[in-house]
Amino acid sequence: MSTDIHDLFAMAGTNPPSVTLDADLVMARGRSVRMRRRVVSSSAGLLGVAAVVASVVALVGPHGGGTDRAVASGSAVAPSSGAPVSSPDVAATSPVGVIDRTLGLYGVPLNVQRPGVPTVELWLDFQCPSCAQFVQSRLPVMETWANDGGFNLVARPTTFLDRSLPQSQLSSTRATNAWGCAVDLGYGREYLSALFARQPSVEGVGYTDAQLVEVGLEAGRTKDSAGEVFTSCVADHRFFGWAANSDKVFRDSGIPGTPTLVVDGVEVPNSIVAGPADELRAYLVAGGKGIGTSR
Repeated sequence: MSTDIHDLFAMAGTNPPSVTLDADLVMARGRSVRMRRRVVSSSAGLLGVAAVVASVVALVGPHGGGTDRAVASGSAVAPSSGAPVSSPDVAATSPVGVIDRTLGLYGVPLNVQRPGVPTVELWLDFQCPSCAQFVQSRLPVMETWANDGGFNLVARPTTFLDRSLPQSQLSSTRATNAWGCAVDLGYGREYLSALFARQPSVEGVGYTDAQLVEVGLEAGRTKDSAGEVFTSCVADHRFFGWAANSDKVFRDSGIPGTPTLVVDGVEVPNSIVAGPADELRAYLVAGGKGIGTSR
């Protein structure tokens, strides 16, 4: 059994005719801007709060919004000690099916990946309330578009809120590890929705290990009825290294917050994200070319 999470922490110090803004999301993003300014006094100023989904530069959840000083330095949180490291752990185990190519590296495919189509990436942190809203209300529509063959859709985890919310005791990392266990066992998509639906209502409280296991036992009951494999995987922190490696990519990419939407490595502009759904779909299918902006 690997080091207990508390010891680890101690060492670490859906399809409407158009996409419309939710008032609570806008208000939440306003809170996110204030949070980013408190957490990173040296980071670049945040851009607008008009989008439903994140663009790489501007869409930030209530806990989104930028990087802390560890992010700015490009370091990653090591799975074994919680200490910063400067490069990914090439020996770290990733869940079955996780992408190993450069575009979408360490991401979890949400549809059958096809050659010759754009890759759309969604960056998420399990402690980000706007990410929970997106997964429940927006992601199913994008999955339909992807399943129609328009593009490859990939979910990519980051754990940067562990640094902004240290009181959560590495909740983002522990949740990502648990998601990895579910992905490895074949019910990652179910777990993704289920865990976000159970996200703590109080900011920074984080998930307990018992909650992470309970969600897994419910989401994977048809594939891992006894839950022994999942429970052991969570307890062993089997995918902490994968979580750290993915977070390292997030930080090195300079992405300011979550949820963040990217197509073929380029941010989706707010004007596209907040516009009609048909335009967003056309933009993603075209790989961001010729729809409302130039590349």
